Amino acid sequence: MIKKTLIYLAAFAFLPISSHAQFGNMTEAQMQQMMQQGLKMQECFGQIDSSAMERLSERGQSIDAEITALCRAGNRDQAQSKAMAFALEMANDPAIQAMKKCGEGMADMLPKIVTESEDYGNSETSSRHVCDNR
Repeated sequence: MIKKTLIYLAAFAFLPISSHAQFGNMTEAQMQQMMQQGLKMQECFGQIDSSAMERLSERGQSIDAEITALCRAGNRDQAQSKAMAFALEMANDPAIQAMKKCGEGMADMLPKIVTESEDYGNSETSSRHVCDNR
């Protein structure tokens, strides 16, 4: 498994603690159900081809370096196009789709945590350019 996957799995291990802190009204049964779903998700991730994940990680690092270079050179439009093409490539990758499928069971259990941790709804951040993050 690659480092990012291990980090996500480690972070998942602390979800019961953080969810209890955020959702003090979560019952023991709900916490147990969340833990069971997490174990299923972990098992599912373990079935994903680790060489494919390594390939994706290397590809991501390469694209990141290219985008950073384009941004530094002032080629903002080209950097944005490359980032969007890579995002589409990743969305269509079988390993990424498998990872998404692994996490589907948790989506219903943790909608508040996910939406609070992401800034998708903020019009100020959603219109940012890829070069603004470098």
